Amino acid sequence: MNSGNLSQDAKLTYTDIGGLIEVAGEFLNYYYGILSGKYYSIEALNSDDVNKVLSILRHHNESVASFINNRKLL
Repeated sequence: MNSGNLSQDAKLTYTDIGGLIEVAGEFLNYYYGILSGKYYSIEALNSDDVNKVLSILRHHNESVASFINNRKLL
């Protein structure tokens, strides 16, 4: 760790990043559960969950497109 370049000294792989996200999700879910008594899965459990996420993303994209079109009219 003498080169002064953190990205070279401490390389992260996609697997490392995935593991960090998983641990962070478990950590947050644990403490959220203690505080609220509710637990959430950070993975899709069934096709309905995927459809809900896609619906939210579709609505977001439509809102962004509408905002951009309204700004063009100004």
